[in-house]
Amino acid sequence: MLLCVVVFIAPVLGQEDAQTLITKGNDFLGQGKYEEAIKCYDKAIEIKPDYALAWYNKGYTLRRQGKSEEVLKCYDRAIKIKPDYVDAWFGKGIIYLCKAGFFLFL
Repeated sequence: MLLCVVVFIAPVLGQEDAQTLITKGNDFLGQGKYEEAIKCYDKAIEIKPDYALAWYNKGYTLRRQGKSEEVLKCYDRAIKIKPDYVDAWFGKGIIYLCKAGFFLFL
């Protein structure tokens, strides 16, 4: 009986941990501590590889660092997980517009 409880609770605990890491990463992002934010998002992805928000937030943070190729990979992964992820599609469009010279910033 105890084994059943552990099996059913473990995914919920992993999700909570990933959410906590996203929150922590967002706090770092708000402080301009991009590397620390990315570490949090990477840990969240390690816990829950199909967590679209973690992939998107990592991509957004990389965009703040001007790493457009890495951004696209993260946004693509978020979209693969959640095809209707509007923010990831929008972010991807911004990157392509920047690459085409329509914007002077990332």
